[in-house]
This record gives sequence, structure tokens and C-alpha cells, in this order.
Amino acid sequence: MRKPAGIAIILGLTLAAWAAPQASGKALQQASLSEPVKPRAAPSTDAGTLPCFDVALVASAPRYHWLPVPDGEGIILRSPVRITFDVEEVMAGRLAGSTVTINTGLHTRYNSRIRYFLFYLKSDGSGGYRIVEMSDSLVRSRDGSFVIPVTAPFAPPPEADDLNPPPDYEKLLRPIRYDAADAWWLQSSDLETRADGSIATEAHPWGVVRKSGILAPRGLRVDDVVKSIANRRCSDSARKSGPSDPGTDPIRFTK
Repeated sequence: MRKPAGIAIILGLTLAAWAAPQASGKALQQASLSEPVKPRAAPSTDAGTLPCFDVALVASAPRYHWLPVPDGEGIILRSPVRITFDVEEVMAGRLAGSTVTINTGLHTRYNSRIRYFLFYLKSDGSGGYRIVEMSDSLVRSRDGSFVIPVTAPFAPPPEADDLNPPPDYEKLLRPIRYDAADAWWLQSSDLETRADGSIATEAHPWGVVRKSGILAPRGLRVDDVVKSIANRRCSDSARKSGPSDPGTDPIRFTK
């Protein structure tokens, strides 16, 4: 997951599976905003106790259907919304259908420049899924695969329980080719500049300066990342021993 300089927003969500898949695609989760969760304790390094996933997929083209705000709410920070995505590719696990639908709470739409979303999902045991991790910092490379451009070491470094990227991501770095304009977060308009207007490259030591922004000569192929964490796929015992309230695991957005 991209970790830019700044403060990552941590949201606590209460998730519950829908009673049945929606007509437009399989329902993933129903979520309502709860109180912010406390920071997680340092995770165990035992792979058997780390968060696991059943499905990894890349989705695109979010469509929004804003839902009524429940009666009795005070200040509305995030409104309930149903978002339907097109499934571009399932990297691990099985998921029927060409679309997926998520119910969640947002204060606005996602940045319209984001083209692809990477989701790691865990089955709730009743036909639905919950989000374990998500990322929006990926592009389609010129060979058609999905890649994560990397212009600097991730900061802070990935923790033992992170999936994207995993702690040993550097050994997975390889040359990639993609259209620089597709990496919306690396465009000159989004990067720090010096007094003379030039791009401050100190934060991107592995990147190459282009007129439009920063280009990453190396990166992570999403399929390589998913294969490297195959041991984090949920076992039957891990699935059964998971928390009864899936909302106890926060979803981290780092936009």
C-alpha cells in the first residue's frame, strides 16, 4: 500500500455480509462508520496469526449510489453509499461474476483519476467478503499486466502484517514499462516543487524525472506480490478463528 509523507487516515468500519448477492454482481460487504479504532498493537511475526485473505482482485470503474442517511444521525462526516466496480482480474481465489458491489461510508467520491483498485478480501463464511487491505496506486503496464510503480523505499517500511507491499518487497522489484500519465499520484501537479518550480526529487531517489512528473523504471507486478504472499491465504482454521466482528480490523486509506 502506498504510504506517502503525511498522516494516514485510519477508519474503523462495522462490516456485515449482505443477505444475498446483488443482481449486478456479488455483494462484498455492508459497512457503517463506527468510532475510530485505536492503533493496532505490534503484530506477531507468526504467519499463522497474521491477517489472511481468500481473494485478491483488481477492480475499476466505480459507480456510486448514495443511500439515505439513517435517522437520528448528528453531524454527517461520511454518507452511506453503494459502489459497484467492474472486476478486471482475479489474482487469487475465486469470485463469480464480472462486477462486485461494496456498501461503505464516504464523504465524497474517489479521485476520478484513479483507474484501478487492488482489493484483498476475506470470506465471512456466509457468502460475503470483507476488505483486509486495498490500494489505488497501481497501473496497467504496456504488456497488459498490473504493476505498482515504486520511486522510493516505502516509508514507513511495511510491517509484518502488511500484504501490499509485503515486508520483503524489494526482492520483487523488476523493470516495468507503463505510460507515465497513468500514475496519477506521480504527476508534476501532485509532487513537491522547489522555489524555481522544478520537481523536488529527493523523495523519489529511484525515479526518473520527466516533464510531466516522475517515472518509475522499476516496480512490483501485482501477480508477483500475490504469489509471494501465498502463505497468507486463509486456512479453514484461520477463517473459523477470525474475529466475530470483522470491523475489529481497520481499513487503512492513504490518499
